[in-house]
Amino acid sequence: MTQHTVIPINWLFVVQNFELKSFDDSAAKIEIVKPILNSKYVKSHSLICSERTYDDYFKPIAIENLKKIKLQVNSQPCVLYGAGLHTTQNLSLFSEFNVVAVADKNELLWGTNIQSIPVIPVSDIGDYGEHVVISSKAFESSIYDSLTAQYPSLNVHKVYQSTHRTSAYFEGLYQDIQFKIEETKPDVIFYSPTQPGDCLPFEYWHKLKASYPHIKYVTLWWDYDEDDEGSPYLQFERDCLTWADLCIENSNGSRLKKMRAGLSPYERHTNVEKVKFLPSVFDPTLFYEDTEIKKDIDIAVFGTAAGSRGYWIEELSKRYGERFQHIGGFLHGGDILSIEDYADSLRRTRICVNTQTYSFREQCKGKVRETIASGAILVEEENTETKLFIGDSDACLFFNDLEALFSHLDRLLIDEHYFETCYQHASDFRDHNLNVDSWTKSILDSVGITKEPPNEL
Repeated sequence: MTQHTVIPINWLFVVQNFELKSFDDSAAKIEIVKPILNSKYVKSHSLICSERTYDDYFKPIAIENLKKIKLQVNSQPCVLYGAGLHTTQNLSLFSEFNVVAVADKNELLWGTNIQSIPVIPVSDIGDYGEHVVISSKAFESSIYDSLTAQYPSLNVHKVYQSTHRTSAYFEGLYQDIQFKIEETKPDVIFYSPTQPGDCLPFEYWHKLKASYPHIKYVTLWWDYDEDDEGSPYLQFERDCLTWADLCIENSNGSRLKKMRAGLSPYERHTNVEKVKFLPSVFDPTLFYEDTEIKKDIDIAVFGTAAGSRGYWIEELSKRYGERFQHIGGFLHGGDILSIEDYADSLRRTRICVNTQTYSFREQCKGKVRETIASGAILVEEENTETKLFIGDSDACLFFNDLEALFSHLDRLLIDEHYFETCYQHASDFRDHNLNVDSWTKSILDSVGITKEPPNEL
């Protein structure tokens, strides 16, 4: 039998970082760069990282625009649009306004409050005031278009006004990529995007592909939004499909079937065969099991209490008291947990409860792979996407209501044999599926770079 020969690859990583974290704490580093660099498919690599933080770049834009909006609104009642993280993290930006309500499309949030401000349906905005201030950077343009079309009598105000989409910034990034290509001669460019409005426009990728057609171009879709055909995420996807050789769908595999059938909202998606459901693996130097570490956290939920997750956190805290911990997240103490502290806490956790954030959007979240890789038992809110990822395995336990969740947790806490059985199922799945070599090879196979010849007898 002939030995397989693995021919290493020259990689160029182009990262446009999200504004709330540095590259060292970013998903791009732990889900793309580090896993690939820890695989056997690397000869050389280079990195371009374009970072514009919220506090240093975007917040000053918001403050300046809000001053102008305040001159128009004065002390009249106004409604904020968006009850998500942007509002909860930046409510102080609107302290000079007479905010009487927060509107949101998520019906689970209606009737709740954000610091005593009621959350209302979008259809009720007119009952509260004539002025609406959009509290969303990522979706600002699409929200504006939708509101002004549906409610023409409202005065709708943008906080960012897309002023961050400057041609000088994109031209500089494009020239940096060109220079790095000439210098390092990559075989593959892996592009990690940011919010759609901040991404390098597709025209630049077309120019790169025309100049360097021998390079394979790969990108990963961090998020998705199926609400309407005008979503900026959907437009970004359509743009990617015109230039990328592979678009990795990282969290929602079910929609690929709709995409390939041309069903709504994907009627205008072309070249859909380029999309693959390949949920990323994580930096193996961060997310790993350490049997020498004492597991001193019985039950934990990690991350922000945004959306419906806050309900589960409250109920778990009431039932399990000190045996339960809510760790990290913007709405828990106000600080972002460093990636090292998060990984360390996950290794110390016996049982990790993971939920969906919003009822209208199902995802196979990164928490699924991080938890299993770190040796904790995952108790997961039932969703199609995680089931699609784990297949026929018993890598995690699912719940769909409070009774089922408590049933799983109570049994895991008192029945050691059951705990060990669940642990072994997760361990077997980790060993066979959360592997940096197999994930990287899937990428290379998908773009037609076959580096391992078939067996020869």
